[in-house]
Amino acid sequence: MLRRILFGLLAFSILFSISMAMPPHPELLQKIQTGQIPKPIFMSNPGYRAERGIDQGLARPLLETRAELVNANFLVILVGFSDRAGVMPPVYFDSLVFGVNPGPWGPTLRNFYNRASYGNFTIVSVNYPSTTGWRTAPNNRYYYTARGGDSTYGMGLYPFNSQGLCEWAVASVDPVVNFANYDNNGDGQVDGIILVHAGRGAEISGDTLDIWSHEWNITPQLRDGVNISYYCIVPEMWNSIYDMTIGVYCHEFGHILGLPDLYDYGYDSYGLGSWSLMAFGSWNGNGWGKSPAFLDAWSRVFLGFVTPTNVTCTMSWALVPSVEDSAKVFRLWTMGAIGPEYFLVECRSNIYSDTALAGHGLTIYHIDENQPDNNSQWWPGMPPTPHYRVALEQADNFFNLEHLINDMDASDTYPGIANNWYFNDYNQPTARDYNGAPTNIGVQFQSPSPLGVLAWLDPGTWAPFPPYPPTLIMPDGGASNQVLQHFEWTFVDHYYYHFQLDSTGGNFSHPIFEDSMVAVEYYDYLMSGYPDGYYLWRVNARSYCELGNWSDAENFYLDRRPPVGSVASSPSQTDSAYFVVTWTTGHDVAPSPEWWVASWSVYCDSGGGSPWAWQTDVYNLQATFTGAHDGKTYRFYALARDQAGNQEVWNGIYETSTHVGTGGPACTYVVGDANNSNTFTGLDITYSVRFFKGGPPPSYTCECPTGSGNFWYVAGDVNGSCSFTGLDITYMVRYFKGGPGPIPCSSCPPARR
Repeated sequence: MLRRILFGLLAFSILFSISMAMPPHPELLQKIQTGQIPKPIFMSNPGYRAERGIDQGLARPLLETRAELVNANFLVILVGFSDRAGVMPPVYFDSLVFGVNPGPWGPTLRNFYNRASYGNFTIVSVNYPSTTGWRTAPNNRYYYTARGGDSTYGMGLYPFNSQGLCEWAVASVDPVVNFANYDNNGDGQVDGIILVHAGRGAEISGDTLDIWSHEWNITPQLRDGVNISYYCIVPEMWNSIYDMTIGVYCHEFGHILGLPDLYDYGYDSYGLGSWSLMAFGSWNGNGWGKSPAFLDAWSRVFLGFVTPTNVTCTMSWALVPSVEDSAKVFRLWTMGAIGPEYFLVECRSNIYSDTALAGHGLTIYHIDENQPDNNSQWWPGMPPTPHYRVALEQADNFFNLEHLINDMDASDTYPGIANNWYFNDYNQPTARDYNGAPTNIGVQFQSPSPLGVLAWLDPGTWAPFPPYPPTLIMPDGGASNQVLQHFEWTFVDHYYYHFQLDSTGGNFSHPIFEDSMVAVEYYDYLMSGYPDGYYLWRVNARSYCELGNWSDAENFYLDRRPPVGSVASSPSQTDSAYFVVTWTTGHDVAPSPEWWVASWSVYCDSGGGSPWAWQTDVYNLQATFTGAHDGKTYRFYALARDQAGNQEVWNGIYETSTHVGTGGPACTYVVGDANNSNTFTGLDITYSVRFFKGGPPPSYTCECPTGSGNFWYVAGDVNGSCSFTGLDITYMVRYFKGGPGPIPCSSCPPARR
């Protein structure tokens, strides 16, 4: 549990950082500003309170570790002085602080915080004031006020201040109080003591012998196994008996719980003015605090009394109910982004303790958690920083709170008497950030009703239409053997895509897989754990908020089983250099449809023992083998491939063979023998040159392939081009100069010679 750092362990000499809790009564403030009474030290030096640790609140709420505290124990100690005893009966404070029913003071402290927490936090006690009674301190009022410093009002030097008074009061009740009962969250700390001092509060009287209500801490006092450090001190009365109101008690107890002041310590602006208990709203109710302002939205969120609804998508005409009856606060920022700067929206009505508000409707707070306090007013045209930590966006755009013109008026709320129906980047006041950059948020209002206000809340994501459905590209039917399946679709304007995969027996009500946060136009999904069979897939797109329609579903067949049964056939022997090879279709293994065999490859072994791909992924069931050599045996096998890409596995056995025996005198030649001398010599070069110059042709021709009717001077082809040209003469010359040997035409090799 995070507690505030203790400021000062040696009470004699260390100045505690202090932040004053209770603002002066408006009438007293006027007297101070007009010089009728001396200015308190904490007003002449606005940093005095922050330097000394008074009413600064906590980094985290006091009871953060407890989600609910239906009954939280707090101790009230009544303390008088040697020169002024308490006159109110102690049982009066039983009722004012812990009573179930309101009284002439307004709601009780218990009432107020039970309502502000929506029933989750109820203040009770083990030792009520009526059981501990008034305690009389050994010193007079002067000792605990003016002796600590001029105009310090109980916040001067130790022990001449409220710290010294608190330490004495704790010791005085120790015999009858078990302080361990007041550690509500088990962190070893008493969560806070409420001191009620005899007499008036200086925030009304201005008397330098009176104590100005505040919250502070003392050097830890270990009693009953727990440390006592934190306390607030409030008055017995304002001017006369039975005239006490609850506002100051609620305000100071807010500090005990961890809330800071939300008014301007420099008193040149109002901060949140009378719209918040933690500012001047503690005086609401005939100017004396009988109807203190409700805790503002930021304070209730800070204490954990409310979890705001972070608006991430446009909410069209959402009901914003009155916060006095409903724990409903809306948080707005660009696209719902989380960060230190944002807006809070709530509805305030003139009910419960808010009866003294000047108006009703939506209140919009501009929050910047990076600011330490509400001491620095800001309005358009000023540098971006500093500014308030919690500012009210006043609907009339007059910035009266910042200009110290008034502490609230009926045109501060939306739409209010200013009839301001819009809050956005372009209306006034603007929804832009403190740097002047647009946030793109927008709020539109309808007239308030007894139930609250209907508002259009847009975090900058509004789109008039949902995105169109994408068109699926692949797979779009057919089959696939890919374990890592690739899905692809067309681009549409989107924020995310939603991808779904299902089996054919499903209807996507319970898809076998889905991903709703796909940023690109494809998806790769590992399907190693799925059986072969039909699958369906579809995609839709959504903008930041609008969900588009689903695409039409496409199917594909996952098939990882290769086909079988394709068999090659050829004549057992032939006397030709070419012959026809055929093969059967084969079939896919069940449950794949047989017609899914798509292509075939045929492999040939021409005698070397290494089969080579003669036909690759062809779509026909026969082909002519050409260029067969006399005396050789050619062996074949066929493999089918299905549409999924699976190829039949060869079992190592050739399915057919053909022996070639051409016989006879046909094509019995010596490569390069142009003059038909049965040898290849330089004379063949001379003969060939003469032929191409018009001399006699070679005497030997050959039909190649046999039966083709194609007779040519095959012996003159020495470069393997299956023709007799001048290039062959060049090749002959190179050969006799040491070049490569003659190459026969592969389609018509010499059978023998």
